[in-house]
Amino acid sequence: MKKYNLIIGIDVSKRKLDVCFLFDPIVKQLSTHIVSNNPRGIRKMLCSVKKLTINLKGTLFCFENTGVYSMSLAYYLDQAGADYWEVPALEIKRAKGISRGKSDKKDAQDIAFYAHTQLHKLYL
Repeated sequence: MKKYNLIIGIDVSKRKLDVCFLFDPIVKQLSTHIVSNNPRGIRKMLCSVKKLTINLKGTLFCFENTGVYSMSLAYYLDQAGADYWEVPALEIKRAKGISRGKSDKKDAQDIAFYAHTQLHKLYL
């Protein structure tokens, strides 16, 4: 199993990506951002990771499979050589359990914590 320095959870929608950078899951040290769901927004997100002086190989991107809306994200992450994990939405929903309230920001955080807790399921 590979050790990641940064886990990024992404909630994908038609026009925007809600991004959650999870630095330390124990202390819940995280940062959230919103970028557009197009090549320019994805490049902006990748530049944010590089500004943190964290190697792209030590970063895991996790997002829900939303069909057409997540295709460009998967394509650009693959072109950048980044490790990404595209998970069915139902699997994340079941792992999260019962929760109150729903927002895109909270969903991005839930995806990041899902990736951290279920990392043993990931095969590269």
